[in-house]
Amino acid sequence: MNGDKLAIGAVAALAALATLKRRGSRSLSADQEAALKGMVDSGDPDQIRQALELVKTLDAKIKLTVNLRGAELKGVDFSGLNLDGAIFRSANLRNTNFSGADLSSTDMVDADLIGANLSNASLIDANLNEADLRRSDLTNVKASMASFVRADLQQADLTGADLSFSSLRRSRCVLANLSGANLSDSNLIHCNMSRVNLSGANLRNALMGYIYMPNADLRGADLRGADLTGSIVSGTKFDGVKYDERTIWPAGTNDLADAPVGVAD
Repeated sequence: MNGDKLAIGAVAALAALATLKRRGSRSLSADQEAALKGMVDSGDPDQIRQALELVKTLDAKIKLTVNLRGAELKGVDFSGLNLDGAIFRSANLRNTNFSGADLSSTDMVDADLIGANLSNASLIDANLNEADLRRSDLTNVKASMASFVRADLQQADLTGADLSFSSLRRSRCVLANLSGANLSDSNLIHCNMSRVNLSGANLRNALMGYIYMPNADLRGADLRGADLTGSIVSGTKFDGVKYDERTIWPAGTNDLADAPVGVAD
């Protein structure tokens, strides 16, 4: 019965909103707002997309909070949607399409995002602690101030990503591609970055202490002000890196004469 009422309410909301759109109106009645919220709360991806797209189209002044904690959303298309503040904690988001979506301040703790497409999405101030992002596409993602603590980013593609002021403490980034990424002022302490590609990355003022980073590629990276105290970097390529007197190398010295080959500022 509740499902029938929800379906009827959704149809009524869509019809009413279509009328509003034709009239150029942006105001919604209490019943229309309730119907839209009911569509979002249904947990049905199709109804959620319809509701969010209608609000976006109308530019209506209404906040729809999406709560899909623990939901089964494998392969769902959320591309381009405004999901600011949405809750996806512990949800199954394998191969889900979030490309171009606004995921600012979302809760994705412990979410399964294996193979997900988050390219060009906004993850500013999002919480992805302990999320599984193996083989995910995060190219050009905007994730400043986001948290990836203990997240699994193995073989993820973060080319050109903005991770400034973010935290990746104790995350696993084995074979991840972070070439050209902005990791300035980020916290990478105790990460597993074996064979990671950080070529051309901006690591200015990054906390990189006690990282396991053998056979990594940091060619052309900016390490000015970075702290690599205690990190394991055997076999890592440092050709052409930028550094200055504030750069702390794994040996714990600021003596540039002992530093790897690079370009002093």
